[in-house]
Amino acid sequence: MPYNAAVYRIFIASPSDVLKERNIIRDVLDEWNTVNSLKESVVLLPVGWETHSYSEMGDHPQNILDKQILSNADLLIGVFWHRIGTPTEKYQSGTVQEIHEHIDSGKPVMLYFSDCPINPSEIDKNQREELDKFKDKIRDKGYFKSYKSRDEFRSTLLRDISLIIGDNPYFKLRPQHHQSAQDVQEPQIKISEEGKQLLIAAYQDDDVTIRFIRGLNRAEIQAGKKEFSANEQNFIRIEMALRKLADLHFIELINDKNGFALYKLTEDGAEYAEQLLTQSE
Repeated sequence: MPYNAAVYRIFIASPSDVLKERNIIRDVLDEWNTVNSLKESVVLLPVGWETHSYSEMGDHPQNILDKQILSNADLLIGVFWHRIGTPTEKYQSGTVQEIHEHIDSGKPVMLYFSDCPINPSEIDKNQREELDKFKDKIRDKGYFKSYKSRDEFRSTLLRDISLIIGDNPYFKLRPQHHQSAQDVQEPQIKISEEGKQLLIAAYQDDDVTIRFIRGLNRAEIQAGKKEFSANEQNFIRIEMALRKLADLHFIELINDKNGFALYKLTEDGAEYAEQLLTQSE
């Protein structure tokens, strides 16, 4: 179903020697969206010169790109390895200019430096020296991180993205992406009896969880302290009921491993369960 979301543009800034990291950033943003977009009412949209620029004359190329893309970006993610990039009219490189202008605009910047191994023959001495100068100069403007492998970069970035979206005041905008249970009439929400029973049982217990263990020909389901029998004939209905509750954001999957799934009741699920109980009185 459609939902409202705040769309934040994430600008990817880097020289040409970290193309793999640029792809990793896009993959991480896509993964974050898959897991968090619906519940957070946020979409993270990666933007960069290769996908969001167009041909335009009349100014220095870097100034044109800044006007087209950077000025509308919300968060900048910058990455360096052994190059600093091509100089502009104002700064050591286009990437450096993007970082400084984004910082000056008061918007958040996340900065990373690669310590991955490199063949010495590939190092441009002047590029490396300019990068070291920039790194020393930027130290007093904030906190940046280094990484020793691209796997480390991926995991670090995914964690950092989740933290900055949750903590930084810039990202506090959260539109309501769904109606509350009080605003939704019963005909608009179609839940099976199995789903309603699971929802109510979870709501009536302190841990508000639903446990689902699926075997070859049967399943074990426990909502709160109540156990539900599921044989070959009805465990598919139970599984479909769980999927429906998750689609409605009434329950949230918090663990799914080796045939064991653990769901937790959401605030909307609790509201709807209370509504069901009130209707049954």
